Amino acid sequence: MKVAPLPTRVLDVSGPDVKLHLASDGDEGSYVCLSHRWGSSQMITTNRQMLEERMHGIPWASLLKTFQDAVEFVRKLDIRFLWIDSLCIV
Repeated sequence: MKVAPLPTRVLDVSGPDVKLHLASDGDEGSYVCLSHRWGSSQMITTNRQMLEERMHGIPWASLLKTFQDAVEFVRKLDIRFLWIDSLCIV
C-alpha cells in the first residue's frame, strides 16, 4: 500500500465513529477517495462553522448509504483514512 501526503482534511474511519481529521504539513498515510455527483439532492456537507463538530464525530445516520458503504469497505481494507469530497472540501 502506497503512503502519500494526506489531503488537508480527510475522514478517519479507524474508530467506531467517523471523524474529520485535519492533516498537518507532512502528515502521510494511505487513503481512499470517493468523489461523486452532488446533484440537486440534499446531502451532508462540511462548512467552516461545523469543522470542530465534524472533528468530534459524524453521526452514522446522517451519512448517505453510499458514504456508509464506502466507510465499511475502507475499514475492511484496513485503511484508516477516506476522502469524500462533500465532507472534506469546505
